[in-house]
Amino acid sequence: MAIFMYMFLLLVLFDIVRLLLFLFKLKIHNIHLYTTAAAIVLCAILIVFGFFHARSIKTANYSLTLPGAGSDIRIVLASDLHIGPAVGEKWINNVVDAINRVGPDIVCLAGDVFDGNLDAVKDLPEIILQLKRINAPLGVYACLGNHDVDRVSFGNGSTERIEEILKQAGVLLLKDEAFTIREKLYVAGRGTPAPLA
Repeated sequence: MAIFMYMFLLLVLFDIVRLLLFLFKLKIHNIHLYTTAAAIVLCAILIVFGFFHARSIKTANYSLTLPGAGSDIRIVLASDLHIGPAVGEKWINNVVDAINRVGPDIVCLAGDVFDGNLDAVKDLPEIILQLKRINAPLGVYACLGNHDVDRVSFGNGSTERIEEILKQAGVLLLKDEAFTIREKLYVAGRGTPAPLA
């Protein structure tokens, strides 16, 4: 899909370049060959860059002071894991290791934990074991994103199996509700979003 999208956009871009050359009466021999080759090379570069970019764990640190919050709390917010046919146990192991290195008190998984059809996930039991390894004394919480819809055989899909997997992994799913962690400390999650079209 990405290759198709990038090739389409690049070919349109190079058609515009050819149109401008035509309008300004500039003639370049084999322009169709050059622009098509350039589109293929640029598409390959974008795909390779995107592949490695998606495989890197990005972190940002913020320090907040809230009135009446009491002692220091370390919270990890992780999102867009997109567990699916291309993202499996090895990647989730790396993510969990990165989370545990921080030493969080609370971990929040903010949507798009899965990426569609659960039947396409090859190593689901191992992924559940990896998610169980998250070490957060005050709990691991999640809400669903628009990709968290189990499209069984490409049907309309539902969230029931995803909810069950999160439960097996020790993750508390919050759907339009708040959970009291301790006095004056709450975590809230939104409800199930509309499925990705």
